[in-house]
Amino acid sequence: MWLKRFLDAKRRLLTHPVFDCVRHRLYAENLWHLNRRSFAGGLACGLFAAFIPVPLQMLLAALLATFASVNLPIALVATWVSNPLTYAPIFYTNYRYGALIISWWSGSPLTAIDPTQGMLTQLQAIGAPFLLGSFCAGLTAAAIGYIGARAIWRAQVLWRRWRRSERQ
Repeated sequence: MWLKRFLDAKRRLLTHPVFDCVRHRLYAENLWHLNRRSFAGGLACGLFAAFIPVPLQMLLAALLATFASVNLPIALVATWVSNPLTYAPIFYTNYRYGALIISWWSGSPLTAIDPTQGMLTQLQAIGAPFLLGSFCAGLTAAAIGYIGARAIWRAQVLWRRWRRSERQ
């Protein structure tokens, strides 16, 4: 009975002393129940956290899912989009996305990084586009994930309903 083991693990998790300050929120049914709204919201929270360059992205996703009252396990799993194999392409894309937004907003292209300058100057030049791009990419991924999950869930429900009506 894997379900019994899962429920027992959930009970042990909820009674752990680390969760004393948020225990009352962890008993919310939507955090553990799988429906269209909670699945799509959990996916959106996890994808947003995956694109934000902070340590402990799963903790950020868990906080977002808890306060949004969406599926917590889905939010945690969705953060695995960013992992050591995908960090470089994601972070480079975030920088380019931020640079594109800044150049569009200011009307002038962003200057290229000069290799003769010091490392601190280069980090300062990269920082603003990278952080802005990370935030915007997180919002974009969350929106696409939310809309896509709801659409796929709805299509699956309609497909099952159609198949059931065909059998009758």
